[in-house]
Amino acid sequence: MTIQDVMARHGTAIREGDVDGLLADYAEDSVIMGPGRTARGLAEIRDLFVDLFTNLIPPGSSNLEATWSAMEGEYVFVVWKGESERRRFPIGTDTFVVRDDKIVFQTFVPHTEDK
Repeated sequence: MTIQDVMARHGTAIREGDVDGLLADYAEDSVIMGPGRTARGLAEIRDLFVDLFTNLIPPGSSNLEATWSAMEGEYVFVVWKGESERRRFPIGTDTFVVRDDKIVFQTFVPHTEDK
Protein backbone atom coordinates (compact mmCIF):
# COMPACT_ATOMS: atom_id res chain seq x y z
CA MET A 1 0.00 0.00 0.00
CA THR A 2 1.25 3.50 -0.81
CA ILE A 3 0.78 6.73 1.10
CA GLN A 4 -1.57 7.77 -1.72
CA ASP A 5 -3.68 4.66 -1.02
CA VAL A 6 -3.83 5.48 2.71
CA MET A 7 -4.85 9.08 1.98
CA ALA A 8 -7.50 8.02 -0.57
CA ARG A 9 -8.99 5.54 1.91
CA HIS A 10 -8.86 8.21 4.64
CA GLY A 11 -10.67 10.76 2.45
CA THR A 12 -13.42 8.27 1.64
CA ALA A 13 -13.92 7.44 5.33
CA ILE A 14 -14.12 11.18 6.19
CA ARG A 15 -16.77 11.84 3.52
CA GLU A 16 -18.76 8.79 4.67
CA GLY A 17 -18.45 9.55 8.39
CA ASP A 18 -16.95 6.07 8.90
CA VAL A 19 -15.25 6.22 12.31
CA ASP A 20 -14.14 2.57 12.25
CA GLY A 21 -12.73 3.03 8.74
CA LEU A 22 -10.80 6.08 9.93
CA LEU A 23 -9.42 4.29 12.97
CA ALA A 24 -8.03 1.58 10.69
CA ASP A 25 -5.76 4.28 9.20
CA TYR A 26 -4.09 5.11 12.55
CA ALA A 27 -1.40 3.37 14.60
CA GLU A 28 -2.20 2.47 18.21
CA ASP A 29 -0.08 5.36 19.53
CA SER A 30 -1.04 7.99 16.94
CA VAL A 31 -1.48 11.63 17.91
CA ILE A 32 -3.82 14.21 16.37
CA MET A 33 -3.38 17.87 17.30
CA GLY A 34 -5.95 20.52 16.52
CA PRO A 35 -7.09 23.84 17.92
CA GLY A 36 -7.77 23.31 21.61
CA ARG A 37 -7.47 19.53 21.54
CA THR A 38 -4.87 16.78 21.31
CA ALA A 39 -5.99 13.16 20.92
CA ARG A 40 -3.52 10.45 21.87
CA GLY A 41 -4.15 6.81 21.00
CA LEU A 42 -7.08 5.14 19.29
CA ALA A 43 -9.65 5.64 22.08
CA GLU A 44 -9.13 9.42 22.15
CA ILE A 45 -8.97 9.55 18.34
CA ARG A 46 -12.32 7.71 18.20
CA ASP A 47 -13.82 10.31 20.58
CA LEU A 48 -12.41 13.12 18.45
CA PHE A 49 -13.98 11.76 15.25
CA VAL A 50 -17.33 11.02 16.91
CA ASP A 51 -17.38 14.64 18.12
CA LEU A 52 -16.25 15.91 14.70
CA PHE A 53 -18.99 14.02 12.86
CA THR A 54 -21.63 15.00 15.42
CA ASN A 55 -20.82 18.70 15.70
CA LEU A 56 -18.69 19.88 12.78
CA ILE A 57 -18.91 17.76 9.64
CA PRO A 58 -21.76 15.27 9.85
CA PRO A 59 -21.80 12.50 7.24
CA GLY A 60 -23.23 13.80 3.98
CA SER A 61 -21.63 17.24 4.33
CA SER A 62 -21.39 18.75 0.91
CA ASN A 63 -18.40 19.72 -1.11
CA LEU A 64 -15.72 18.45 1.28
CA GLU A 65 -12.81 18.36 -1.10
CA ALA A 66 -9.07 18.64 -1.16
CA THR A 67 -8.06 21.72 -3.12
CA TRP A 68 -4.32 21.10 -2.94
CA SER A 69 -1.98 18.49 -1.52
CA ALA A 70 1.71 17.69 -1.41
CA MET A 71 3.62 14.58 -0.39
CA GLU A 72 7.26 14.30 0.53
CA GLY A 73 8.48 10.98 1.87
CA GLU A 74 6.30 10.13 4.85
CA TYR A 75 4.76 13.64 5.06
CA VAL A 76 1.47 14.75 3.54
CA PHE A 77 -0.03 18.25 3.58
CA VAL A 78 -3.64 18.78 2.47
CA VAL A 79 -5.60 22.00 1.98
CA TRP A 80 -9.36 21.50 1.78
CA LYS A 81 -12.71 23.28 1.78
CA GLY A 82 -16.38 22.41 2.09
CA GLU A 83 -19.54 22.95 4.06
CA SER A 84 -21.95 21.16 6.35
CA GLU A 85 -25.55 21.80 7.23
CA ARG A 86 -24.57 24.46 9.78
CA ARG A 87 -21.08 25.62 8.79
CA ARG A 88 -18.85 26.65 5.91
CA PHE A 89 -15.19 25.71 5.74
CA PRO A 90 -13.55 28.16 3.32
CA ILE A 91 -10.20 26.57 4.14
CA GLY A 92 -8.84 23.82 6.30
CA THR A 93 -5.49 22.11 6.51
CA ASP A 94 -4.26 18.73 7.64
CA THR A 95 -0.70 17.52 7.95
CA PHE A 96 -0.01 13.80 8.23
CA VAL A 97 3.00 11.62 8.99
CA VAL A 98 2.45 8.11 7.58
CA ARG A 99 4.68 5.16 8.48
CA ASP A 100 4.13 1.50 7.62
CA ASP A 101 0.73 2.29 6.06
CA LYS A 102 -0.55 3.98 9.24
CA ILE A 103 -1.01 7.62 10.19
CA VAL A 104 1.20 8.21 13.23
CA PHE A 105 0.77 11.99 13.55
CA GLN A 106 -1.73 14.52 12.24
CA THR A 107 -2.56 18.18 12.64
CA PHE A 108 -6.06 19.41 11.80
CA VAL A 109 -7.00 23.08 11.45
CA PRO A 110 -10.40 24.04 10.05
CA HIS A 111 -11.47 27.63 9.51
CA THR A 112 -15.21 27.60 10.20
CA GLU A 113 -17.99 30.09 9.55
CA ASP A 114 -21.56 29.64 10.77
CA LYS A 115 -24.23 29.75 8.08
